Amino acid sequence: MTPVGAALARPIVRSSTVPDMVSYLQELLKINVSKHLDRWKVAYKLRNAAAHNGGIATARVLRDIPTVKVPRNQSITLSWKELMGYLESADAIAEEADKAISLLSGVHLIEAVWLIEEWKSSSVLPLKKDLWRDLHRLGFPKFSKARKSEIEAKFYP
Repeated sequence: MTPVGAALARPIVRSSTVPDMVSYLQELLKINVSKHLDRWKVAYKLRNAAAHNGGIATARVLRDIPTVKVPRNQSITLSWKELMGYLESADAIAEEADKAISLLSGVHLIEAVWLIEEWKSSSVLPLKKDLWRDLHRLGFPKFSKARKSEIEAKFYP
């Protein structure tokens, strides 16, 4: 990861709460996962109740999570349906983030360089005049002239 990437990711990787990580990711990538974030806020509160209260419905837990419908000082349980709902939200968040990241040209550039390296190591590197046409046929976007020049200098000395 570049220093810029590390700086951008720092609030996510150094956060101790999943909802904070998702909130920052949503803002950073300009995605809308609010419905799933709300679900994960509840899931994280349930996780805290399990980790810090032994899964017992304390007065605070009942106040903080109104959807918990067990008597005070009783064990909190999740149905498979509830658990699967939280996991589906996690998948949806990951999918939205992945889509947003894949649209960033920097990611495409990294993928293109990796592919060109593979071609070169396999002795199937296309002719310089065909490189950009071949990449475009594979779905890569157009790159700036500066980026093209850097790549050509690296692989076609």
